[in-house]
Amino acid sequence: MTGSTIDPESGCFHKGEKEKCFAYSHQTFCDKNSFVLAVTTVPGNVHDSVSFFDAYEKLINGKYGYLIKNVSLDAGYMTPAICRAIVQNDQIPNMPYKRPKIKKGFSKKYEYVYDEENDCYLCPNDKILMYTTTTRNGYRQYKSDSKDCKDCPLRNKCTKSKNMTKVIERHLWEEFREYADEIRQMERNLSTEKKIIEIFYISFKIYKKRQFHFKNCLYTIKSLCPYEKV
Repeated sequence: MTGSTIDPESGCFHKGEKEKCFAYSHQTFCDKNSFVLAVTTVPGNVHDSVSFFDAYEKLINGKYGYLIKNVSLDAGYMTPAICRAIVQNDQIPNMPYKRPKIKKGFSKKYEYVYDEENDCYLCPNDKILMYTTTTRNGYRQYKSDSKDCKDCPLRNKCTKSKNMTKVIERHLWEEFREYADEIRQMERNLSTEKKIIEIFYISFKIYKKRQFHFKNCLYTIKSLCPYEKV
């Protein structure tokens, strides 16, 4: 069953593999004092990275939208589209590390180096993956030459495809997600100019405070809500 006959506006919410229920998802933006600035409510089957945009638009167009300099989110919002929206509004995205979903024993995506000048990827065995096409979902595909992969000693860690070709996808807005990653990592880079370090260090501290300000707001909602689960 995917729809509720009692509350058709709700959505089937999956909490882990076992627990399922019909629910709503509540997007909330609050400031450093835990005051709510924008909220939206959507069916529980809408992913946070999708429902984010309605709430964010309310935040930007709200009374204090022009004052916002930093936006702190959890790892579930680490998508190219969200990072792009934040950066284009001259704000700094503060997000934690998001572990890539890769099969055990396989090479991670960051081990394939992107060459921006030549628009290609370089694999761990120093072979080139050339651009071939762009999908309908906005991902550019880069493929290796099967001749290079055929006798490669790292092929078992790279691909299991029958045609012996490695395919890497890169979103058209991937540079914005990489920028958010750079912000997270830069606060450890002491060789960077002092002014840049200060920006990224402030950004890092802001994310650390997120758990206190946002959780305080969430607990207040839970205490006022008459339902058993929030």
